Amino acid sequence: MRPKKIDIKYVLGFLGGFIFLLLFTLLSYWLGFGVIGEGKLSELVERAGVYGPLLIILMKSLTLVLAPLSGGPIYILTALLYGFFGAFLITFIGDLFGSTICFLIARKLGRKVALRLTGKRSLRIIDKLYHYLGEWRGFLVVSFLPVQDLASYAAGFTRMSYREFITVILITRIIINTFYVSLAFFPKQSILIKVAYLFLILVYSVFVAFWWSRFSGKREGSITKLTLGSS
Repeated sequence: MRPKKIDIKYVLGFLGGFIFLLLFTLLSYWLGFGVIGEGKLSELVERAGVYGPLLIILMKSLTLVLAPLSGGPIYILTALLYGFFGAFLITFIGDLFGSTICFLIARKLGRKVALRLTGKRSLRIIDKLYHYLGEWRGFLVVSFLPVQDLASYAAGFTRMSYREFITVILITRIIINTFYVSLAFFPKQSILIKVAYLFLILVYSVFVAFWWSRFSGKREGSITKLTLGSS
């Protein structure tokens, strides 16, 4: 079977998403440090106390459970408030927590509950992902695509163990969260680093488009009979 060609519309689509995120970053950086000021941001963080990170963890988790909500802006805003390392830790915990919930919902509660939380369109994508995953290697590839929320649901429908699941999540989120959180500091980077970022975004968009072209061509199937604990 000949591999599918990369559909240029997918490349442009994912590039458009990153361009939007970069524009959001520039606007947030300008508002945070140019209009509001670093001092007031620090005061806001101090007032929020421990509830600030907890609220962000909850919000980040919900963007995964209630697919397909976008969590991209949360990485940027959290980095502006808590710095790189603080934002990485907060969003990392939120992603681990949210991914685990998605996995357990699919594993324990089944397809009907997943449908209510994700919608029919997202469930069709989950069906395609399910037929691709099979084992942790497939999940590793899919976890680098911008559908990790849906992939976590799909993994819950397979026979993949939770240990395999969370190991892949840990590995991929370290890489992905590092990149997204670092985008918050894009405006103050040197020209060379900015060009490097844009090059990485282009390469990643082509990578995503390649795999997404493969998924889009797969026949939709039903996972009802194959789910563990389906309802």
